[in-house]
Amino acid sequence: RAGIVYVSDAELGGAVGRGQWKPWEPVIRAKLFAFRREERIVPAGSPAVLAKDTAEYLMSLYEQHVDGAYRCTMKQCSPCMQTSCAHLLINSYFLLLPILAECDGLPSKSVLDKVFWFSLSWAFGGLLDEEGRAKFHALYVKQHCRSLPSEDNTVFEYKVDAKADAWLLWSDMVPGWQYPGDTRISEEFATLFIPTVDSCRLHYLILQNFIYERPTLLFGGSGTAKTATLEHFLTNISKYEIGDAETRELMVYKKINFSFMTTPFLFQAALLDNMEKRQGKYYGPKRNKKLTLFIDDLAMPEINEWGDQITNEAVRQVVEESRLYSLDKAGELTYLVDLRFCGAMASPSGGKNDIPSRLKRHFSTYCVPLPSDYSLRQIFGVILDNRFNQSGYTPATMEVAGLLTRMSLTFWTKIQGKMLPTPSKFHYNFNLRDLGSIVQGVCMAPKEIVTDEFVLLNLWRHECCRVFSDKLNQPQDKAWYDREIYNCVVDHIGELKAERVRQPTYWANFMREGETDPESGEVLEAAPMLYEPVASMEELRQKLQIRMYTYNEQGENKTRKLSLVLFDAAIKHVARIVRILCTKRGNMLLVGVGGSGKQS
Repeated sequence: RAGIVYVSDAELGGAVGRGQWKPWEPVIRAKLFAFRREERIVPAGSPAVLAKDTAEYLMSLYEQHVDGAYRCTMKQCSPCMQTSCAHLLINSYFLLLPILAECDGLPSKSVLDKVFWFSLSWAFGGLLDEEGRAKFHALYVKQHCRSLPSEDNTVFEYKVDAKADAWLLWSDMVPGWQYPGDTRISEEFATLFIPTVDSCRLHYLILQNFIYERPTLLFGGSGTAKTATLEHFLTNISKYEIGDAETRELMVYKKINFSFMTTPFLFQAALLDNMEKRQGKYYGPKRNKKLTLFIDDLAMPEINEWGDQITNEAVRQVVEESRLYSLDKAGELTYLVDLRFCGAMASPSGGKNDIPSRLKRHFSTYCVPLPSDYSLRQIFGVILDNRFNQSGYTPATMEVAGLLTRMSLTFWTKIQGKMLPTPSKFHYNFNLRDLGSIVQGVCMAPKEIVTDEFVLLNLWRHECCRVFSDKLNQPQDKAWYDREIYNCVVDHIGELKAERVRQPTYWANFMREGETDPESGEVLEAAPMLYEPVASMEELRQKLQIRMYTYNEQGENKTRKLSLVLFDAAIKHVARIVRILCTKRGNMLLVGVGGSGKQS
């Protein structure tokens, strides 16, 4: 019943009467040549007004390089997410504005060149992984950008200092990390955040968009610290130069996790739960705060049979229009103020969903690739170095501790390439969290237990076994693991030392007894939970039998007694479960056929 006119983006330039314009040109031209009219900036959505000379020079740079950069990104570099050229140009616009605002007076052409290449490279390169960014630099940026100080580094290794008219290396701006101590490192391991080059870059990019209230979307593989990076930024937002000190103190954030079952009603209820009525139909964050809504797993909601993500259409309406329809009164609108957004999602590939383009266009998108080997050594190496390079450890122990990061990375890379997921091995998923679990387990052992390098090597082998081998469900896979982990130790430590730790040993933290009153049986001092090696399987069996007897003798448990047969496999499973539950945020999934004893 409606006349339909299809408007193609290829006709956008000619549709306004300027046939010589390129399809994307009206989008960026309108932003660069924005002007003030009665205290408002026209067009709407433009956060600042540029000087005419600045806008004309930037527009000439866009006209020269956008087509080539977009073609290189989409045709030669395999982007991790598909989007339009107009969207990428808006991303670059919101990235260059706050950098130009740092200049005193009008920026020179030299500064404009640097800022343009920085913003264009991150807008287009934000869709690429580490390999794609190197390729984009080699194929396009290196051929046209003459201001980079070194040909050995890519444009993504530099930040622009607009005041000094210079490129600065990101590696020179990584802040130091203070070791919290042996006790706190075990308790707070799950929440540790160690600054790296990658995290510094992402924080800077998020900040530039945040200044002008542009939402940021991070996407990438599992375990690449997307959530941790955004949470760390939002938690420490008072340290950044955003407005005045009073405004920063009012900033808070709320995290919402999307899932397949998240509906528009659940999203709206979660959002309004953090809002209160301001005036009339206007709602804002409670206590007059300024709220940033962090939506994690943004692409998870169900796609219906018509290909729509109705939950994300509700999100789009809030991000785009700052308003929602009331759930109580049909047709009544609720307007939202003092609200910003950011999000994280998995890369839309390998069966993972993408989000609607109408929602995506409101976000500046940046791919978070796996950290480089240098960054991984920096993250895990600094923990182990601080943990073991102190008095109380032998020089040989310190030397072995310095090799553990490299050994873990070597074996993790090998098992990632060999043990791939299949329908019967769907849980064969090895990511960066596994490396963190190994280091966390190594840090659980107190100083008095790690008496020499062989104890430390034994502990590392045990943690690798718990993290990697316990996932494997085929005898041939476990045999491959045993062979390769031994070869890894031999390659890094030598065959003589490898033979000393060839036999697997179980570690547990429930082997010691507390102090009790012999007459009343009252516990005077709780049992110390020292993570230590178990001498034999028989000793472990006796300890578990004592614990089961103690449990059954307690009054509240007499009606639900445990009567388990503690055979070797059951004992090993109990030790594995206890190890996981004793770690902060320790979660586990027992995988097996029916009747294999998972519940027992």
